[in-house]
Amino acid sequence: MLRASFVLLTGKLFGDVTPLHIKLAAIAEMIHSATLLHDDVIDHGTQRRYHATANNLWGPDSAVLMGDFLLARAFVAIASLQRDDIARLIAETTAKICQGEMLHNTCRGDFNISMEEYLEIIESKTAVFFADCCRLGAIASQADEQSVERLYEFGLNFGLAFQINDDLIDILGAENQTGKTAGRDFFTRTPTLPAIHALRTLSSSDRDELVEVFNSNQADIDHLISILHSSKSIEFAKSAAQQYQQKALAALEHFNSHPAAAELRNLVFSAAKTAV
Repeated sequence: MLRASFVLLTGKLFGDVTPLHIKLAAIAEMIHSATLLHDDVIDHGTQRRYHATANNLWGPDSAVLMGDFLLARAFVAIASLQRDDIARLIAETTAKICQGEMLHNTCRGDFNISMEEYLEIIESKTAVFFADCCRLGAIASQADEQSVERLYEFGLNFGLAFQINDDLIDILGAENQTGKTAGRDFFTRTPTLPAIHALRTLSSSDRDELVEVFNSNQADIDHLISILHSSKSIEFAKSAAQQYQQKALAALEHFNSHPAAAELRNLVFSAAKTAV
């Protein structure tokens, strides 16, 4: 419930957590859970958080319908708040997430994707949601505009670091350690930051070898990891994640004297180790 935690903790920076904060946190978690149900269908995920996915247990039709139901209930809850500003923000955020997922889906098998395009995708599908959860917590506390924007920047940079780390874990992590299906980007031929870096820096013959590994029916992820290490692409992606992490921490400095800011910093460091 990382996104829900961001709503509550950013709200707490400006006073007590209110029923509005709690409702917004619940709505954020419902929307996130709906996207996970849909993601597991698209990516053929069989495990998440050490449990079988809905897609695995009941099939893709039921999983998609469950995701749709959660989204519908989330928007019923939003309507009950009778806050046009909040409803508009959440609707725009949800549309942005969908746009990012569509871009992500269209880049499958596209080995000419640029780093800029990759960053645009992960900003839309992941980082904006974190940023707007931070914004929602502050808005619900009637925070000043400058503070709202600082927290948006915190959430955005956190989200970029989070997704790069998650993409690294997808390549390097074992399922018994991550609790979810490993290698999904590889098996769906979706290049993420380490592969994009390697494709841009390898010699022509080595680049062709990397593309062949992605396209192979035998799908040898160990061979992929070996190439990414030899091109220093794993190190490059880790460094990029750390840079966004530092930007997120810098955006929090204005609030450093508050206990809630310490909790937000702890979440930044925790997410650097494992993405949920």
